[in-house]
Amino acid sequence: MHAPDKMTEESNSRDLVEQAITLDQYMYYAKLKRNAEKGGYSGNGIDADGTDVARPSLIQMARNMGNSFVAHKELEQGLVIAMKESQVEATAGLSELEVEKLHARRLIRVVSWSTIFYLITTDILGPFNAPWATANLGLVPGVMLYFFFGLIAGAAGLVLSYLYNKLDSDRYPIKTYGDLAERIGGLPLRHICVVLQGIQLIFTVALALLSAGQSLYQISSGRLCFSICLLIWALIGMIVGQIISLRNVGVLGGFSLYVNLLIVVMSMGVVAHSLPDFEAADAANDTLGTGPVIVKAFNSGQLVEQVGGMFNLVFTFGGAMVFPELMAEMRRPMDFPKGMICAQILISVVYLMYSIFWYCFQGPYTQPNSFQGISPFAWRTTFDAMNMYVSFLKLVLFFSCSISFKGLP
Repeated sequence: MHAPDKMTEESNSRDLVEQAITLDQYMYYAKLKRNAEKGGYSGNGIDADGTDVARPSLIQMARNMGNSFVAHKELEQGLVIAMKESQVEATAGLSELEVEKLHARRLIRVVSWSTIFYLITTDILGPFNAPWATANLGLVPGVMLYFFFGLIAGAAGLVLSYLYNKLDSDRYPIKTYGDLAERIGGLPLRHICVVLQGIQLIFTVALALLSAGQSLYQISSGRLCFSICLLIWALIGMIVGQIISLRNVGVLGGFSLYVNLLIVVMSMGVVAHSLPDFEAADAANDTLGTGPVIVKAFNSGQLVEQVGGMFNLVFTFGGAMVFPELMAEMRRPMDFPKGMICAQILISVVYLMYSIFWYCFQGPYTQPNSFQGISPFAWRTTFDAMNMYVSFLKLVLFFSCSISFKGLP
């Protein structure tokens, strides 16, 4: 691929306006950036002498006796040359102010693939409605659909990663899903994706609010108005989401993952040694009665319930809409598949095991938020308190991922 013509507009009138930029230009600068990132280094910390202060890969740390920071004399010369060429090419034709902005964008991209793993599990992992979806569909369709949807979600993540690495660069960064869509299909495709992503974000945030609000309402034993519970969590998410970066959310998300898994393990132990909450189940469906628990391979219930269960299955893996936003803060976006694949495998395994186990013990008495359908009040309150922390982090994550409406009138 040949270098595109250099832009020579006056610096005082440019302000990084992207006009008449071709797909080849996007791909050219992206290739320079990816070449600079090869070998485990990001190139974000390179100075005039070629010193790279970014974290090397585990293999490179082992070769350098565990050093976290390696001087340029210990790097391969080809890597140093690639990083220097990338820096020179990316800043060609830019004003001093624009170069400073470009360097600033480099320095804030500090998220690693391990943080991405925790962010994706924070975003997607929440298997407490999986048993309800399985109960509506039956054991066989539930297991099969979770397995295949997991494969499709992993493939979609790989496609997004491929497109991002082919089109993102320091000079022309991709920050949102809409940016990626615009470079592939122009502004019309961007507008469609932005509108659809906005609608999905509304429903995703609404579900997280409902989950956290219901937990708070149950803990208060009805002393707080349910609408007030929702308002409290909405305000907390909006305020905290403006001041916490994705890197810090990733740190908290690591703890969130373990809290989620702890709820899964503890609630499985409780449901195996207690009866369902028949009163709550009867309030949702007065035809169930008080037993016995019946497990069906194929559920022949109402079509509306089966469609609702299938929608829950699909929605389980809907977190891919924020993948470009996550990659935009990565030190090395080409490492994204490592964190994404690990997260998708963990999520699929947990969802499958939890939904099968829970449905086999509660059958048609399974509630949309599974642990809120157990009979011991103390355990239900404990899980509600733990779930509020998990829901809080989901709200912060989604409020932190803004959507750009560039080009809309």
